Amino acid sequence: MKKLILVIALEVSFSQSALAVDYTINFGVITDFEVLRPLADRCTDFGALERYRNLLESAVDLESLRELLENFGIRRFSGCPKNLAGTGITQVPEQRVR
Repeated sequence: MKKLILVIALEVSFSQSALAVDYTINFGVITDFEVLRPLADRCTDFGALERYRNLLESAVDLESLRELLENFGIRRFSGCPKNLAGTGITQVPEQRVR
């Protein structure tokens, strides 16, 4: 029974880590802030911008937040969907522990 619980726990942790990745976002070079929509809707951690979560999630047009967002420079979001791309958005490579 203990082995089964361990296997299930390992499966859950590995499946979640495969789906949740980190991104660095350079707000100063983004040409269309709507490319951030999947990150604003689905990231679990906005890092230093966590206090702006409600604003980012509820904005009808993220472009309307350009003046505010450009001032943040480079920030990191975590727990995001895989394989998103756009000017100013860089997926952080997963680091493997040896």
